[in-house]
Amino acid sequence: MAAGLSLVALRPAGAASSTASQLAALFEHTCLRHSGDVAGLRRELTGGAYQPVSDPQAMMARPGRAYAVKDSPGDLMVLSFDDGWCGDGGMDVSPQPLTNALIGAARRHGQHMQMMSVAPDAHEQRYLLTGAPPADPLVLLVLLHPQGKAFQASLFAFPMPRAGSEPEDAPP
Repeated sequence: MAAGLSLVALRPAGAASSTASQLAALFEHTCLRHSGDVAGLRRELTGGAYQPVSDPQAMMARPGRAYAVKDSPGDLMVLSFDDGWCGDGGMDVSPQPLTNALIGAARRHGQHMQMMSVAPDAHEQRYLLTGAPPADPLVLLVLLHPQGKAFQASLFAFPMPRAGSEPEDAPP
């Protein structure tokens, strides 16, 4: 995988590697299962480990709801956009363990994760997640923002636009 090769030089710190695994598990539980299903995602986020953020628009450029994951290392968060996009984010993430954990999450759900594009600095990556029909393909956008030796990671998932439909807006 091209992105994996470009990120191999970054050796994970223990905490950043652990946060990457937890962020991928959060993605698996939320966005991978509920991308495009606003009502289902929001039912999943009711109570439990998720706490609604009092002013979600302060961190979102699109209408939706934000949820903090209680007692999570790496300040994990879930964003549920009104248009069906889903987002997960975390701090102190190591990129290579995140990519590996996302590949594992996709496999556990019978999906193949294929690189669509990667920015020259590898800080923006797009993947196509495909499963057996009739499942619709998903687009996974991974944004990495340097934070010292680790990264802030933002994951956005949305159903692949159908041919002839209006293109999706840029990420929030």
